[in-house]
Formats: sequence, structure tokens, C-alpha cells
Amino acid sequence: MTFTPKPQAQQPSGQTTKAAAPAAAPPASGVTAAQIIRTVGYQLPGWNSPMPMSKEAMLKLANLLKSCTEPEQLALLYKQSTGRTLLTDIAQKLKGLPAALRDQVNKHYSQPLNAHLSFDAFAEQLAISAAYSNETDLSDAKQAKSSSSTGQLLKTMGYVAGRTIHGRWGLQMRLFTPGKGAKYTQTFAAFRGTEGVSMPWQVPDRAKAETKELESVRDTVAGDMNVRGPGYGQYLPNRDLIRVQLKHAAAQGGRVVSTGHSLGGALAQIAGADSPELVQSVVTFAAPAIDKKDVERLRDWNEDHRSQAVTARHYHATGDIVPGGGEQRLDGAIFAFDRYEVSRPQGAEAFKKSNGPAGAAAHNAFVLRDYLARVPQKDLNDVQRAVVQYGGVDSQAFTDGEYDPRKVTAKVLANLSQAQRDPTVQTEAARRVATPFIYAAATTSRLLQDMPYEVLLDRVDKRLARISAEQVKQAGGLKKALAPLRAEILGTEGVVLTMEDVKFYGLMGRDDLVTLGMANAALDRPVKLNAEDRQQLSRRLEERWHYWHPGAEGVK
Repeated sequence: MTFTPKPQAQQPSGQTTKAAAPAAAPPASGVTAAQIIRTVGYQLPGWNSPMPMSKEAMLKLANLLKSCTEPEQLALLYKQSTGRTLLTDIAQKLKGLPAALRDQVNKHYSQPLNAHLSFDAFAEQLAISAAYSNETDLSDAKQAKSSSSTGQLLKTMGYVAGRTIHGRWGLQMRLFTPGKGAKYTQTFAAFRGTEGVSMPWQVPDRAKAETKELESVRDTVAGDMNVRGPGYGQYLPNRDLIRVQLKHAAAQGGRVVSTGHSLGGALAQIAGADSPELVQSVVTFAAPAIDKKDVERLRDWNEDHRSQAVTARHYHATGDIVPGGGEQRLDGAIFAFDRYEVSRPQGAEAFKKSNGPAGAAAHNAFVLRDYLARVPQKDLNDVQRAVVQYGGVDSQAFTDGEYDPRKVTAKVLANLSQAQRDPTVQTEAARRVATPFIYAAATTSRLLQDMPYEVLLDRVDKRLARISAEQVKQAGGLKKALAPLRAEILGTEGVVLTMEDVKFYGLMGRDDLVTLGMANAALDRPVKLNAEDRQQLSRRLEERWHYWHPGAEGVK
């Protein structure tokens, strides 16, 4: 049984086919896959054409599909006959229909989505919410329903949040490991995205800035505005630290799942491409693409290690410009969702689609959580129910900072594509052209302000990595072992740059700063350190030592 095209009757020149009246819904008993193939096949006007279908044809198709009693069989036959996924074509062909109707049909044929839906919905909560937390109990998780809801989600899932890892130039990552009775066996390595975009001129004085402000500016300058692509300005200076964390996690429970939102999604992809022996899959949300050379490098590795190939899945909301950055996404499926605000006047649902670029609302959207929230509770599994009940929610679902259950958003699958034919990467050329010119002066000032601290941090981290647990034991504890280094930090008023220190600016594409740094190094000229930076670093030495020795949690 195949979807064989049947010839269409030719119309005389100058005449057009009269649009059929909207078809009535099929009987309640439904229709079989065979009936759909016989009555529709490729004869439905527009179905086997790149041209858009008429609204009448779309409505007829939707009514047939949502009443099919054998959706899995039909999807399989369609795949065998066309080589394409039925859900892909449905999502593309039915975009002109009401969101509620498309939602019903999509759910009927969502095998490609369902294959990883529960797993990726949990990853979404870690990437968009938990990874942004600095607190041990996750009480400050992003867009959480309450200060305890994200912690409750992890408890229900049987997962434990590891230390928040703060690297150089704003990198932040966290491991989430399975405990006793966990729903899954994989460890998730979640990379935080940009802590709100802040231009360098918005926070001019580093000494007076709040922590979140500093994170925001560093993310924007080092993470987002790197000439090579988003993420590289944070990944490359922290490559050794990231690999220490991934190696430890992989040694404990096997290759990890690398996930992240926005900038964090770029970092997750770079980590997967750089350390495929430590990463089993990559799941990203609202993430830009990365350097195509890294995509090709992972593709070659996968070809040589087919049984261990790194898989990837990418999710985003339409109207979000961030996924348009970068050159290429890691090979895998790309799921795009339309975002709607839902109201219920007189009890009937009304869908209002975001018009134009949806900004932060689309970029921070929990597409999978809100997709699941529209599924009847009885049809959800334990993981899905936990995500809906305790997971973070849409940024517009709050009133005066409090979660408001009356503010409902719906996410409807709009497109399903593959990264090899990625329709979203389209703004990278503009980003690369604009970056050096628009922000040059302010960015230079910010990089020069941050440089002394980042250089000191790099040197301190290298020292911490060399202090073994055995040395700590012999010294009589961590505090005593680190006392000489702490005194050295507090007594250091300035740093003298070396050629190694200025390499980072080359990675940023800032040859002018490389030249300036080389001049300072050649002149043996100390660059002054901020006193508060030195004090803060000295207070966090024990914590940073544990970053480099993740297997020594018992060492105090």
C-alpha cells in the first residue's frame, strides 16, 4: 500500500479549479489508515506540491487525520512511501489552520516528538530554569513557579544538583546526577545561557556592579559577541575545567547529556563536538548554531564510532532571533513551536499568536512543558506530570512576580526539520559584521576592566588544579593547604601579563587588544587589580578547589 500520486484532470487554459466546500468531520467511529490513503493519497489539492494548500483542503485533511483510528500505522506507511515524516508535512501544511485544531492533529501524529518527549521535557527544565540558579536548593531558579518548585521537581525525578561551577569570563555550568530511584540513569551537564543581555555601556563600573549585572555583561561580551561564534569566548578559556567535570561524571555514570538554553545551548553543542567520548547526546533550547568546522568534526567522529554516535535535538519557539545566529547546528532534529497566549472568554479557548519577533517571551519559552500542559492528565506519564506540576513556566505567566495560573500559553508544533537543512540559521553574517563595529569602544573598555581579574583567576585555577587531595590531607585540611595562596592573592595589587594571557583576545577576534596586551607584557607593566575582586576570590578558594577535584567532596 503506497501513497501513489493519481493523475489530476487537466483544466482548460485560463480556468481554475473551484475550491471545495469545507468537508464535514468524519463520523465519530473514525477512519482507518487504509481509508485515508484511498480517499486522500496525493489527490488532495496542494498536499504533494510545494505551494500552500487552500484553507478548505487543509481543513479536510485535518479532519481526516485527527479522526484516524490508526495514526501509528499511517505514519509508518507515509514514511515508507515518501521517505519523509508525516508530522513534518502536517506541521508545515496546516500552519494556516486554527492553533487548537493543529494542536489536536499534531498530538495524534507526534511519534518523532514523543520518542524523547519526557526526557527532553526534563532537560528543558534543567537548561532554562535550574542552570540559571546559584543557590544549592535551586530557590532562585529562573521562571520557577515558586522558590521550592524546582527543587521539588528534582526530588520527584530522583536527581541531585551538583555545585554551580563558575568559570572564567562568565561561564556557568552544573551537573545533575541521578540518585536512588531516579527516573533516568544519565547525568545532565547543563550550561547556563546569557543572564539577560546587557551592553558594556549599561554597567560601566565593575566595582559597583551587582553579581547578576556582571554575569550579564560578561555573557554578552565574551559569550555572545565572539567573532568565531556564540559560546566560544566562554568555552575555550574553560575547556580544561569543563572536561574535568565531564570526565568525572562519565566515570561515575557513563557519557553525559549536554544541555543548555540560548548561549548555554551553544556551549552544550561545542562540548559535545569537543568531547564526544564523554557526551552521549546534546539537547538544546532556543540556542544559536556553532562553528561548522566543529559540526563536521563531530560528524566524522560519529561516522567512525557509529555505535557511540552523539545524537542531538534542538527546540525553539518561532519568532526568536537567537537560533538564527551561528553557522550550523549539530546534526539532529529541529522542533519549532508557535507560541500562543490562550484566553477563555465564555468558556471557549481563544488563541492569540505573538505577532512579529516575540522577544524574551519566545526566547525563554518552555515549549515542551507548555505542549504537555495541554495533554489530559490521564494521558501523561509520571515524568510529564512532574514537569507540568513543578516545572518552570512561560515568562508571561506571572503577575507582580508571582505565578498566575490564569495566564496560560500554548506551544503548537509549527515545523520539524533536520539540522543539515536548517531553515533558522540566517542572522550570523549580520552578527559578525556588526559585532566589531557597533560595540567596539564599550567592549574594549569592558574587556580591559575585566582582564586583570580574569588573568588572576586563570593563574589561581592552575595552582588549585595542582594541589592534590593528598597534599590537602598532609597540610591538615583544605583551609591550611590554601592559606599561602590566599595570602598571595590578597597581597597582589596588580598582575603582569604574559603572552599566554593575551591569547584570549585573539580568540575574541580583538587583535587590537592582543597588541595592547603584548605591549604591557613586553614592558613588564603591572595591571591593577580591584580590591573587592581579590577579596571575593580569596573567599571562594575552597569552592574553586572542588571544581578541579570533583571526586573529593569529602575533603574539608
